[in-house]
Amino acid sequence: MPYDPGLAERLEEIFDGRSGFAKKKMFGGICWMLNGDMCVGIYKDLLIIRADEGAARILKQKHAKPMDITGKPMKGWAMVAPEGYENDKALKRFVDLAVKFVESMPPRYTCQLWLATGVGGGYTGTHDHFRPIRTG
Repeated sequence: MPYDPGLAERLEEIFDGRSGFAKKKMFGGICWMLNGDMCVGIYKDLLIIRADEGAARILKQKHAKPMDITGKPMKGWAMVAPEGYENDKALKRFVDLAVKFVESMPPRYTCQLWLATGVGGGYTGTHDHFRPIRTG
């Protein structure tokens, strides 16, 4: 199972109609980007949450663990097992925590070439011969 389609549908409902969000396939799963920054995602049946300091609070919960897909845990990220987000209220609480953190981040700049052509695999940042433009 690449990612849980039921969880994806629940997240789609949460993000439906909200501006700044884009869905993107990544790491064998799927994620939702907010203004170019990853916010939440799904890996297999695990909910991935970006929460910086909030991740420490999440990790104290029974069904949470550090985000570790590659063998190296990522600071500021957490993964929650299905038992931790089984009701909509719990899922929304995790999503709101991630959204609040990502909204506090400075906006990204995206290379004009990528915006115009899609070439470059989603390069973000600045480059000497491309004028960066604000996306968020």
